[in-house]
Amino acid sequence: MKAPPLSPYHAQHNRWTDRAADWVSYAAARSVGFAMAPFPLWRGIEVIATLGRWIIPRLPGPGKRLSDNLARVYPDRAAAARRAIAADAAAHFTRLCIEYLNLRRFADEVTTEVEGMDRLVEARAGGKGVVLVTAHYGNWEALRLACLRAGHECGIIYRPFNNRYVDRYTLSLIRLCGEPVMQKGPRGMRALTGHIAKGGVALVLVDQRTTGAPLLPFLGHQAETLTVAAALARRSGATLITARARRMDTRGRFHVRLEAPVPEDTPEAMMTEVNRRIGAWIEEDPGQWFWVHRRWRRAG
Repeated sequence: MKAPPLSPYHAQHNRWTDRAADWVSYAAARSVGFAMAPFPLWRGIEVIATLGRWIIPRLPGPGKRLSDNLARVYPDRAAAARRAIAADAAAHFTRLCIEYLNLRRFADEVTTEVEGMDRLVEARAGGKGVVLVTAHYGNWEALRLACLRAGHECGIIYRPFNNRYVDRYTLSLIRLCGEPVMQKGPRGMRALTGHIAKGGVALVLVDQRTTGAPLLPFLGHQAETLTVAAALARRSGATLITARARRMDTRGRFHVRLEAPVPEDTPEAMMTEVNRRIGAWIEEDPGQWFWVHRRWRRAG
């Protein structure tokens, strides 16, 4: 497979020392995958997740982001309760990383219980496209697999991994869950627009901070939130649907839910509703969200 163009991040971090550091990290990650090969997938994931639960909250960068974000959103909860959420979130983050490194086995062995697929069928009945929006919650690849198994191939636009070798390897596997796979940026947005205009389905993760994006409420605070997904749906006549795949247990079972279409309004109003729905998922099970993200920059 031809290597994709360098992302802006990789282009800015392209010294030989950057590439060497990426290679060492990539080799270590792949060695974990090779070591797991002879063992049952879910059991191996849980062994490593147990380590992640203890290690990640104690790392200077991720651990501080976990602590700061939880203190921002849950200032009235006891410190012990916030630490428990941080440990759950760290274990979940570890599970997801290992699932991505073993995405071929994951795609073969994951089990999904699906609610609301009729909403996708109804939205596509008129030949219009569908923009599914989700968050770094549960495992969104289980969502795409559920759509694929139901006969609705779902593409994805994603942010490249910081490690160029992990990114290239993962890109070769993400296609197992549905195509096209598009990289965030002007080129990817053009591809996404064309795909939706032709009646396609694509998934967009909308819970990462983008500097300069409108400030919209999220978990009780103002957060920079891109409105591109809503604007694209309005412009193309596509349906905007919130959807998520919540992890049900440690044996590879996920509950996939496609929710009611987001009512058409201004892009800001539509994304405010999306943020509200994502916030409800997180309140339901805070340990399944990526608290390690730098979701908030400004006080709010």
